[in-house]
Parts: sequence; C-alpha cells; structure tokens
Amino acid sequence: MRRICLMLALVLLAACAPEPAPAPTDVPTAAPTATLTPMPSATSTATSAPSATFTQAPTDTAKPSATPEAALDQAEVIQINDGVGGIGLVLKIPFLTSPYNLILGGTRYDCKLDAQYPDWLFCWGLKRPTLDIPLTEAFLDPANNQVVLQRQVVLSSLLLPTALPEGYAATNCPDRGKNISCETECRLDYDGNPCIVATCTDACGLYRSVHSCPQDQKLPAIVCNPDQWAAAKAKYGIP
Repeated sequence: MRRICLMLALVLLAACAPEPAPAPTDVPTAAPTATLTPMPSATSTATSAPSATFTQAPTDTAKPSATPEAALDQAEVIQINDGVGGIGLVLKIPFLTSPYNLILGGTRYDCKLDAQYPDWLFCWGLKRPTLDIPLTEAFLDPANNQVVLQRQVVLSSLLLPTALPEGYAATNCPDRGKNISCETECRLDYDGNPCIVATCTDACGLYRSVHSCPQDQKLPAIVCNPDQWAAAKAKYGIP
C-alpha cells in the first residue's frame, strides 16, 4: 500500500513539472566585422604623438633685390664729338640708371640716357675739354644739382685724338696715318713732372696734337732729361 502511494506521488510531481525549453537552433556564425575606432575629438584628453607642422613662406612680400648704384668712380670718357654749336661727350659708367649732369674742366654739360645704350651717358656742352692735363670732374644729381662725386681725371689724346681742322676728316685722304712726324717739346711742369707739347703731321697734313703742360706755364721752362723725354713720348704715343 505504501509503495502504491509513493508511486502516485511521483506521477503527480512529474505531471506538474514545466516542459523543458526546446534546444536552440544552430545559427550560422557571422564573419567578424572591422571595428572602426573614432579619432579623438578636439576635447579628447588622450595624449597623441606630435606631428610636424609646415608653414608656407609668404610669396607676395619678398623684397626685390637692390639695384646697384652707378659706379661714378669708374666713369670714363669714350667719345668726344664736335657738333654744330657745341661738343658732345659720351661717358661709360657701370650700373648707370640716372642722367647725372657733368662739370668737366670748369664747363657744364647737360646729360641724358638712351635706352639703346645701357651704361652710356650722353652729355652736351659748349667747350671741348682739354686733353692730357688734369681736369676736375664733378657729377651732379639731376634732381637738385648737388655734387655726387668729384675727382681729378686726365683725358688722353692717345685715346681721344684732338679734333682736326675743317677739311681734315679721316676719310678725305687715303694716306691718313702714314709718315707721321712730330715736333715735340718735353718740359717739367710746376711739380717737376714731365709734360708734352707736340704737333704731328702725316702724309695728308695735320694729324694730331698733344698739350699736357699747364696752360699758364711760363717759358722758358726746364726741359726733360733723356729718360723723361723717352717716357713722356711713350706715354702719349709720340714717335
């Protein structure tokens, strides 16, 4: 009897127990996806490695290179031209950009530039400068006529021959420059330096003249010794 009761009790307990949950259905495993980690925002406090910063140099504020100043101390007279009513001088001056006016040997020359001939200064005055003697040369600022540079120069007749009289152009005689002979005096100037007074002729007539002695030198003057005479003639191309 007791056994029967025990069996009934087990049957009743089994009937009251909840149904077991169904077994899970196999779900296919999905492929792993990449995880994107967002960059830290401006407010992030995480410490990051410093990166190089490149600052582009400004391109519109560069200053142009300075223009060299005219080398007036290197100026040289390269031409003397006789014109109607005046004398033309041509000077070569490195880095010339301004039309400086000129005073040479006490005579003023008004000057201008010509774009076709850079570094050349074209000047015009009323008197031909004397050759082979020291002359005071002064360059004047064209804006205010103030002296920019003053110095002593000698214009050599060897490079700038004395003008010939009218009718003695270089092209009017086929024998120009042949059979040159000169009447020459070599004197000592007031400082004891040799100077030359010479008149030269060629097969066509008057050829050139040299006068390197002071204009106010009184005669008779001390003459050069043979060595001084030879040196002076060589300096001025006197045969």
